[in-house]
Amino acid sequence: QAINAAPGLEFALTERAFLQWGYGFNRVTYQDPQYNDYSTHRTNMTLNYLLKNAKTTLTATILGRYTEYPSIGNFYRNIGLYAGLEHKFSEDWSLALSGGANFNWFSSQTAVLDFAFFPDFIQVRQAQEDTFTVSPFFQVASNHRWPRTNLTFGYSIDQSPSAEGTIRQFHRGHAGISRDLTEKLKAGLRGSLYYSTSTSPGSEDENLVF
Repeated sequence: QAINAAPGLEFALTERAFLQWGYGFNRVTYQDPQYNDYSTHRTNMTLNYLLKNAKTTLTATILGRYTEYPSIGNFYRNIGLYAGLEHKFSEDWSLALSGGANFNWFSSQTAVLDFAFFPDFIQVRQAQEDTFTVSPFFQVASNHRWPRTNLTFGYSIDQSPSAEGTIRQFHRGHAGISRDLTEKLKAGLRGSLYYSTSTSPGSEDENLVF
């Protein structure tokens, strides 16, 4: 089961500058005990500035995320700094491009051997392991429309929490095409390729989904 909420606001600072603020909450729970419930809080602020050509918009974004796995004691904090642009080549063709870096702090519980009572016995206890990493963010998306056909495609690199209690770095490519058959009927086809790897300590698994 998943619960999502994502309110947001937009402010017009000037005729060319717009400030956007958003907050997102996501909570996921599983019936199967092999998966770990988690909740994520996210907030982001983006400044958009339209250039004088009225076709290109520059963007700057700061993002903060906090993910918690209460059942296993893991939690993850992230600050993202991104910059990008969106350009309209024509009324029917646009391209959006952005990139930056994610600064990540991940705390996980790990089993360690305690030799305080050696040689009588060795004790196994839980300890918190803290790691810091920097990972890339990149996103490109385009939309082109003809009189009766619309084409969209994109590619992104980012990260997201997983049911294993880890943070996964993913690559995702997607494309879709739709066509107006009549004034009231439309047909389309969409596809995506999703590849992810775990960036958390002690986990090196990979996933590929088409």
